[in-house]
Amino acid sequence: MNVLKGLYKIINLFLCKKYTNLNDIANSYTRVSENYNKSFLKEMHKYNKEMLNKVIIRYSDDKVNLSPNILDLACGTGFNSNFINSRIKNSKFTLVDISEGMLNQAKNNYSLNAEFIENDMISFLKNSKDNTFDIVICAWAIKYQNPHEIIKEVSRVLKKDGYFAVIVNLKDTLPEVRKIYPKLILKNYTKVNRIMKELPNPISHKSFRRWFEKENFKKLEIASGSHKFSFKDTKDLVLFITSTGALAGFDAMVDMEDESIKDSMIKLFNEKRLIQLLINMFGGFLEMISNAIPIIKAMINNNVRKNFFYIHMRFKESKNYKAINIIKCGMNVIKNDRLVIHNGNFVVNSFLPPLNSIAYKSIVDAVPGEKAEFFYNHTTGRRLAPISTYIAITGRCMYNCWHCSAKRFIKDKKDKSKEMTTNEIKDIIKSLQDLGVGIIGFTGGEPLLRLDLEEIISSIDNRSISYLFTNGYSLNINKAKTLKKAGLFGIGISIDSIYKENHDKKRGYNGAYENSISAIKNSKEAGLYTMAQTVCTKEMLKSGEIYKLGKFLKTLGVDELRILEPIPCGSLLVNSNEIFSKEDKDELIDLHIEFNKDKNYPKTSVFPYVESKDQFGCGAGVQHSYIDNEGNFLPCDFVPEAFGNVLKEDIKDIWDKMHEKLGRAKTYCYAKKCDKCSENDLPRYYKLLRGE
Repeated sequence: MNVLKGLYKIINLFLCKKYTNLNDIANSYTRVSENYNKSFLKEMHKYNKEMLNKVIIRYSDDKVNLSPNILDLACGTGFNSNFINSRIKNSKFTLVDISEGMLNQAKNNYSLNAEFIENDMISFLKNSKDNTFDIVICAWAIKYQNPHEIIKEVSRVLKKDGYFAVIVNLKDTLPEVRKIYPKLILKNYTKVNRIMKELPNPISHKSFRRWFEKENFKKLEIASGSHKFSFKDTKDLVLFITSTGALAGFDAMVDMEDESIKDSMIKLFNEKRLIQLLINMFGGFLEMISNAIPIIKAMINNNVRKNFFYIHMRFKESKNYKAINIIKCGMNVIKNDRLVIHNGNFVVNSFLPPLNSIAYKSIVDAVPGEKAEFFYNHTTGRRLAPISTYIAITGRCMYNCWHCSAKRFIKDKKDKSKEMTTNEIKDIIKSLQDLGVGIIGFTGGEPLLRLDLEEIISSIDNRSISYLFTNGYSLNINKAKTLKKAGLFGIGISIDSIYKENHDKKRGYNGAYENSISAIKNSKEAGLYTMAQTVCTKEMLKSGEIYKLGKFLKTLGVDELRILEPIPCGSLLVNSNEIFSKEDKDELIDLHIEFNKDKNYPKTSVFPYVESKDQFGCGAGVQHSYIDNEGNFLPCDFVPEAFGNVLKEDIKDIWDKMHEKLGRAKTYCYAKKCDKCSENDLPRYYKLLRGE
């Protein structure tokens, strides 16, 4: 009977045309405006940035106008305009929104050369002159009015060579969430005041493209993506929906402040809970779609299966171990990464040995304890040996790099008297392998200056893989081939700018750029796993140069792009202006995700992402260690804190001493944070393994 009464009321509202309107949407956004940046933008800002970066790069390349006139339609809290303003100086903005609350947030949050106008999109556009704006932005809002009319008006007010950037949801977004709305309305029909019209979102990418083609937009670039939201329980889900504007206008249909409505939503979501969990799991696999073929090949590879079966058999002796948790760990690692197959090896990233290698088994075994203790120590980061150790085999270098972290160790860049001998280095390698180190890296100085490099590399057996990190100086094709023959797995080549003059200046050496490009090509030809390594500056990030560099390196066939942020050590101890803010670092993390989802860029490993609390955390003294050119043993390349000298003491004793102090996975960078303010939280990888 209640269902029939509900249907009768809804039909009556429909016949009387009691629909939600623009004022209702404005009121919805004003209600959530104060917390909007902390709720919706906290999750979705990366898509805004991705779109805006593309516009900024195109605009900067064309250089149509150095003081662009920018229109931000449905501007919300002003995030988009502020982001562009930080990249393109001297911009003039017009911010338009129907919500007074959102406009007030935009005025108060940011310092912009802007005019703020409370109006709907179509009314504003119809009163605007032709050829007025260089850039028009409309993020997540074109659906609230007639999109065809908006696009038509934008084509008129936009300058001939202008850019129109739009983000929109496809029509079937969150189908399982949408399914509860009819039930919610029918169960609470006495509280229904109006009916919401179906929002005119595009049904597909093709239909979205046709919207613009109809209005003679010539150059169209459309990208797509999906986002998975995770909530602790249905209460959190309802809180998110009611506090983000995701139901803009719905609170005019029913009172979203009414606790009985919220309780009804929670009950309906609970009925769908199993479906929602399955959707979330499927969403995780959807995010890995670009990895589908490599993942399938890895799953059927005999050595990969052997390694993971071995891990499973050792872990299952603990009652706290669940196989599903190790699957979750793998999904968390690979969800924003790209699996690479190199010469039959399955590489997740250069921080781990290939999944099918004996070296991978080495790092698994390098954990203390048996049975339950073995599993427990894996979940906290306790280790018998680091996963990787880099050795500075020389202090000599012909370059004078602006960011050099090794400069504090090197007093005379031409002095080789304090270099370790060939036999000393080979003895160190044997000790590291016996300890269980899976990756041995050679750095400097410039390691290619050593004439015994092949002999050193050939002393490494298959319990470890080896990397060489170089500025590219003197890496001709013959040298690359002899290094490969000696057993070198991969090589990392420094490249800090797409522009020759910038790279040479940063490296303090004329011809450094040509050396790097030549080295990359020779490394590829020799069959080495080829990495380009970039220290990304604020300017590279804000100007979009890092995007251009990424695409250029893709054309060279680079297997992996490693991106570092400037660290306050070595040469940068006195140049704090280059140290990243939290916002810069977050943007760099977003870059990792964006590049790995776009095949126009190489597989990318951004250090702040890999070492973030959502992945493995900082590896200093836990997963990683460093030996300088005089044999001092340190937690990492960037921490001047020696725990002993490997030429005078047993490596195991020094590692145990270091690990005793640092041996817990950290959610912060040890090079930038002191012991007194250290955190006790574990990175996500370890939490997932524990089942948290």
